[in-house]
Amino acid sequence: MSIYGTNFTGTNWVSFGGVAAPSVTVNSPTKITVVTPEHTVAVVHVRVNTPLGTSAVTNADLYAYESAPTITSISPSSGPDAGGQSVVITGTNLFGANWVSFGSTAAASFTVNSPTQITATSPAHGAGYVHVRVNTPLGTSAATAADVYAYDNFGDPGFESGGLSHWTIDSSNPEPAVTNANAHTGIYSAHLGSLPLNEVAGDSSIFQQVTMPAGSSHLSFWYWPRTEDSVLYDWQDVYVTNTSGTILATVMHVCRNDQAWIHVTFDMSPYAGQTVRVKFLVHGDTFNDATDMFVDDVSVTP
Repeated sequence: MSIYGTNFTGTNWVSFGGVAAPSVTVNSPTKITVVTPEHTVAVVHVRVNTPLGTSAVTNADLYAYESAPTITSISPSSGPDAGGQSVVITGTNLFGANWVSFGSTAAASFTVNSPTQITATSPAHGAGYVHVRVNTPLGTSAATAADVYAYDNFGDPGFESGGLSHWTIDSSNPEPAVTNANAHTGIYSAHLGSLPLNEVAGDSSIFQQVTMPAGSSHLSFWYWPRTEDSVLYDWQDVYVTNTSGTILATVMHVCRNDQAWIHVTFDMSPYAGQTVRVKFLVHGDTFNDATDMFVDDVSVTP
């Protein structure tokens, strides 16, 4: 690096926060070229010593030692394999980022918001887990558990398209729908079952067929249940089925009236690499004691 000033003739040494530069070349009375010494992350004063004395400490001689970027969190930590998900990356030393990658695939776009935050758009990628990494002139962030992003095959997992185009309606008594009346996040959620005082007998259900990533994974979703009945007659269910609809696992079989959002996770590791269906169902009887639920934020995570 180059240091500019006055009276550099006969320079004895140059220091960075008290650590001597390993190489010093006096180019002229107003310019010195030095090789910076190793130092911990810090902001230090650069000082020059000649037979006439040592330069005074000023704001003009500050030098910042920085390190490679680090990632402390990403949000959300999962998204569709089609890409297009806005992901907020939080960490340190992110300023000057050259690229952001999801696995070996470059982010579709990214914006450096500050030295501690980047907003990136996820690229398309096959189902599975990848490390999100950031490169700056000082290096590339190390892969850690904090930067793991899960790609899954759920299309429109938060129903933010405003419809059920990525989902299949399996039963329509009453017909499932997407609504903005009660969302966990975003604007929309899916509604299954009968509204209070308007019970329709039968099943109201949707499913989506997805391929599970290799290795361990968990199904994650939120639901908001409401009922006037008991599980003997009405129920709110979630299943894992094969592609023919045969039940492989019952994730939940309840009849709850919490009227609050509940988070559920379920181990999907037994179905690693398999194509399965995730099915949400509400059943009602004929006694006008309605049961329903809202569903939102369905994903597969590590």
